[in-house]
Amino acid sequence: MKKVIIITENKSDLSSLLQNTLKDSCDIFNIDEATDGCFNAYDSIILLGGTRSEALILPAKLRNKIEDQIDKGKKVFVEYCLSICDSYAAQSGVSRFSRLSYLGDSFENLETNDILDDQCCDYISSYFKYNDSSFVLVYKDHIMAHYNAELAENDKNNISKWALWFLKKNVLVCNFRLCNFIKARFAPITKWQSLIKKIILWLCDELPNSIIFDVPYTFKQVNTLTGNDICSCVEKALNWYKSNGILLDNGRCGVLEGMQHDIFADGKQSIAKTVRADCCGEVSLAFYSHYLISNCTESLDTFKNLQNYMYENLQIKGGIFDGMVRWSEVAWTVCYQDDVARAIIPTLLYTLYSGDQTYLQYAEKALDFLLKTTSENGIRAARTDNLSIAESQNLEKFKKQSNIIKCAHYNAYYHAALALAYKINGKAEYLVGAVKGLEAIMDVYPDTIREQSETEEMCRLVLPLAWLYWATGDDKHKGMLYRVCCDLQKVKCFGNAYLEWDTDYKAHCSRKLNTESSLLVSNGDPVVDMLYSVNWLPLGFSQAYLITNDDYFKELWLEIAKFFVSTQINSDNKTIDGCWARAYDPSIKEIYGIPHDVGWGPWAIETGWTVGEITAGLGLGIASEKIKPFI
Repeated sequence: MKKVIIITENKSDLSSLLQNTLKDSCDIFNIDEATDGCFNAYDSIILLGGTRSEALILPAKLRNKIEDQIDKGKKVFVEYCLSICDSYAAQSGVSRFSRLSYLGDSFENLETNDILDDQCCDYISSYFKYNDSSFVLVYKDHIMAHYNAELAENDKNNISKWALWFLKKNVLVCNFRLCNFIKARFAPITKWQSLIKKIILWLCDELPNSIIFDVPYTFKQVNTLTGNDICSCVEKALNWYKSNGILLDNGRCGVLEGMQHDIFADGKQSIAKTVRADCCGEVSLAFYSHYLISNCTESLDTFKNLQNYMYENLQIKGGIFDGMVRWSEVAWTVCYQDDVARAIIPTLLYTLYSGDQTYLQYAEKALDFLLKTTSENGIRAARTDNLSIAESQNLEKFKKQSNIIKCAHYNAYYHAALALAYKINGKAEYLVGAVKGLEAIMDVYPDTIREQSETEEMCRLVLPLAWLYWATGDDKHKGMLYRVCCDLQKVKCFGNAYLEWDTDYKAHCSRKLNTESSLLVSNGDPVVDMLYSVNWLPLGFSQAYLITNDDYFKELWLEIAKFFVSTQINSDNKTIDGCWARAYDPSIKEIYGIPHDVGWGPWAIETGWTVGEITAGLGLGIASEKIKPFI
């Protein structure tokens, strides 16, 4: 094996891998040590500048020594360095919406035109190359493809976008921070592993017998699902809230929105620090479900803390906006009815299952405000903003709205909350609102106005239609529930996953850039959305089973429970240990999908919509026998 020297200021994934793999054939020095050293004993040189956010500038003395070795024909790998030989670069930015296209020869799991994601990585842009310089990886903004895409010639030849390239035959330049590719969760994992092997092969002219890669996370292999598996999954998810400072003072100050998609080159992930009402509600239900299956009073306390915070701080008392639940601490005067519904549904379920009506009046006031701002056909506008209402001081105008979109994304859970509240207090106006609204949506189904995908619309209708049938006992509504669930099975694939699907690509967020975006590029792509779609199914299927007493729904719940137990993240990184992220690819069993959404990319981790909804659906499913008498 050839002798290799690594020059770096700090330990990294790549330096550790090389040391563990090459063993005695590998030495490591920092800049000062290397500057005073001699390279004659080494066959190849590796410069790793990516352990710091600012690109490496080689001291002149060290640079002269390295370039002498280059002139002798030795191979040099240069990572995140502003200048080498006759080429220099400038600090450029981060790759949040750019992806890498592999343009080298096929090697192991790598194929020409494969897409590789380096998440939110710092990179530099080179200015000069030689005539015989050649590219291996090239950045391209917003590549609209799932696995592979062929770049246009002008994209390939734009040197400012060259990410990994041969300056000379014996000088391989990497313009981004590759060295912590494991911590930074580069994806797809196996393709990056193949690329690293290819670099090692180039440096050493041979591959070691064994190269063992660490991985940033794993999933549990579930063969036969047990109740203990599900209970452990619930507890692990709740521990994620507690371990990351996301649950503020055990819920007394709310809960943060979660983790943003942005994963930086050092592996740190940015936090969405807003406190939202819907997240408070959904997370409270997760803890309440744990109380139901464990009798853990601490979880019940957390539920009550979150409920108290939400109603005391995020609900308007008195005046024209009486009862309105604010969207968040930032969007202070905005009201999304579906988000409000998911904030108060935990209140209603707690009231139903416990008999404690402490919070019921607040949930009713929230629904009363929503009804006042709902059109006569039962559909409410996507959102209301207080400024527009305050200017007219008139809520009646909402009754006459005609350009209302019939969309499960914005309305179905609102109607579900109305149906559930009716079962508790018997208020006829709640039942009328639920029937009108859901029948209006189902009148146009499956051609509802879609936000993310057709799959999302189906998933978000299961629970509302189950509660509608529960409230009315009408076979027509029962038929709607079965119709949607049967349609949903058409997009079911291996591993009990439901793929994103969008007939005719009509969704508002389909293939969008610079705004919110669906994960789906083409129907058939193996991508599951755990933020907008399948996250609603555990609670939906478990409630449908309780209401219909049909084992069909019990089996669907068991299947989706197995899916979520087997996709819960296990990691030494507490930031992600125990949670679920937005995008899951069942073909490669990774968190992976197009990263174009400006706020909620593949690695977005919502405390409410994702972790809260999934955990609550699993917990309440396990507690089904305990809560069945209340149905």
